[in-house]
Amino acid sequence: MHLKASSGRHGVISLHVIAVDDGALTMDVNTSSAPVVAILKVFPRPRITSVVPKIGPLSGGNTVTVYGMHFGSKYSRGYVS
Repeated sequence: MHLKASSGRHGVISLHVIAVDDGALTMDVNTSSAPVVAILKVFPRPRITSVVPKIGPLSGGNTVTVYGMHFGSKYSRGYVS
């Protein structure tokens, strides 16, 4: 099984799976498992739109601000912005 989310899409997917054993069809019996539900969370990739300041001293020590999307949304990977 392969699941690929559309680009730019995120949220929660409810996947219902039923396993069917058709190997017993020769005996006129068809068996199926009980449905199993898998909940998948599809997270958006963080997107950086800009960094301020663009340059700074090699010695460091400056505050750098990163602007973008999905750093702390309800769909983020548990990190809070």
